[in-house]
Amino acid sequence: MEKISAQNQQEHLRQSVHQEMDEALQDRLSNIDLSITGDELRLGAFMEELEPQVRNALIVLNKKGYKTHSSGFYGSESGQGDLQAIDMEGNYSLDEEIVKKLNDMGVRVGFNE
Repeated sequence: MEKISAQNQQEHLRQSVHQEMDEALQDRLSNIDLSITGDELRLGAFMEELEPQVRNALIVLNKKGYKTHSSGFYGSESGQGDLQAIDMEGNYSLDEEIVKKLNDMGVRVGFNE
């Protein structure tokens, strides 16, 4: 019962964040000055379209040359509960030491075959 409650809270949080993002984007688009920042140009999205809990990580990863294609909440739709994720495409390799450090911080590292 507790897990269901936590999933419901996560889903409510996800919906609230997305609603705030939609409102911020609408405010941005209704502004006459739609100048785009360099980060937005590189990421291919307005900052308001990025979930706030992963926004800074995406900017930093992008500046380091990593390209992301999906990030943020992976809630009840995926059956993953409170999972937060940043999916990156490319031929990246991580040595075992880095993977262990990430795991120790609570980060799950998965590789697509």
